[in-house]
Amino acid sequence: MQRALLQELVDHGPPRPVVVNRAAVSFRPAPLDVAWDGYRLAQRADGMHLEFRDLHGEGTIALVAGAGPGLDVVSNPATASPAGGMAYRTYPRLPVLGRTADGPVAGEAWLDHQWGDFDWFRDPVGDQILGWDWFGINLDHGSDVIVLRHFHARSRQALGATIHWRDAAGWCAAPGR
Repeated sequence: MQRALLQELVDHGPPRPVVVNRAAVSFRPAPLDVAWDGYRLAQRADGMHLEFRDLHGEGTIALVAGAGPGLDVVSNPATASPAGGMAYRTYPRLPVLGRTADGPVAGEAWLDHQWGDFDWFRDPVGDQILGWDWFGINLDHGSDVIVLRHFHARSRQALGATIHWRDAAGWCAAPGR
């Protein structure tokens, strides 16, 4: 079913009313730099920077790195491939400062970034499709928690689970630390 759907999308494009924008895309995974049709998200020494154009004009947003280090989320070792892997970093509390056509903006954001040469979604040994569920929580006292569960997608058999914790001072507890 998945292959048939993918082939349909390749042959005929997405269903209406979805329109594919043919604008050129520029992508670099590390440090992250994505540019597409008036949008750019770039990782710089001082944080993540978002530049965009919307219906009302242009805007810039800075996601400030001083909020603490990102959490490197570790894949389940039972599903890791010797051929490579996918890296996943999450930034649970990024202060947002910027400007839109309507004026200054400020707030807080949660940003995830994934990259790599292999995915978490295929079992390298049994060639089965894998699934994963995750959720993240910002606690009022400043801690951040991310919980992941890996499983075989068809049978729902559990393969493992991990929890990543960062306290308000920046101390991290995660698998392998």
